[in-house]
Order: sequence, then structure tokens, then C-alpha cells
Amino acid sequence: MTQRPLSPEEKLHIVRHLVSGEKYLGQLSREYKVSHTIISNWHEASIFEVGNESQREATKASTS
Repeated sequence: MTQRPLSPEEKLHIVRHLVSGEKYLGQLSREYKVSHTIISNWHEASIFEVGNESQREATKASTS
């Protein structure tokens, strides 16, 4: 597949479609011309980022 640079906002938009169940991985891959693996990696990274964000907020709340 031909890859083109996508902004972080575009990546997040794609992952949100996947997580919401609005579109399947194959649909997103074809629509945005990005491999399944790349989208899966973005999804995985977004889970870790959300987890880290939640952990930071919990730590911040417990120290206040």
C-alpha cells in the first residue's frame, strides 16, 4: 500500500472509527490507503496513551 503522511489528528480519527465499531479495520485500510498493521499499531499506541493519561490523573488526584 502507498503510505502518505497523516497528521496525529487523522490517525486519532481513524482509530476512533475502529474503536467505535463504526468501520472495520479492512474498510479503514482501504479508505485511507494504510496497511492493517499500521492502523493496529496506532490503536495499540492510543490504548497505552489513554492508560498513561488515566494513571497520571489518578496520581495527580491522590497527591492533591
